[in-house]
Parts: sequence; C-alpha cells; structure tokens
Amino acid sequence: MKIKNLKKKNVKKITFKSSKKSVAKVTKKGKVTGIKPGKATVTCKPALKNGKRYILKCKVTVKGIPQKDKTNQTTSAPAPI
Repeated sequence: MKIKNLKKKNVKKITFKSSKKSVAKVTKKGKVTGIKPGKATVTCKPALKNGKRYILKCKVTVKGIPQKDKTNQTTSAPAPI
C-alpha cells in the first residue's frame, strides 16, 4: 500500500492494520497479502513530525488464493487483491 503526496522526510511513524487478518494480512511496510477469499479493510495511520496524524482506509477484496502442490510450493500467481 503506497501513500501518495506524503514525503518520507516528514513522516515520524506509519502503522498498518487489517480488519480481518484471516482474509488479508499487511506487513509493517504496507505490503498486503491475500489469505483467503473475502473482504477486509486495511487501515494506515501515518504520524508526521509536525504532530499531524491521519487515518487512511482501503477496502480489499480477495477473490482467490494460490494453490500449493505436495511440496508446499506455490503453483500459481499471488492472490489478486
């Protein structure tokens, strides 16, 4: 998840959270990965050095998940989000 119009030098901290971790997970850096079909909301909370805080939300729909073969290797493309 990328935030437009936000300069890195002005950011103190950014946190990311998924409303349904069983559907979509999000890393500390904002990378969203689909886990199973369903809907979730990813919330991003940037805190700026000047004290301003924002809450940004993105609705995510996971339509499918990669299939794994017997060796636990992914055999298809990553889940569409």
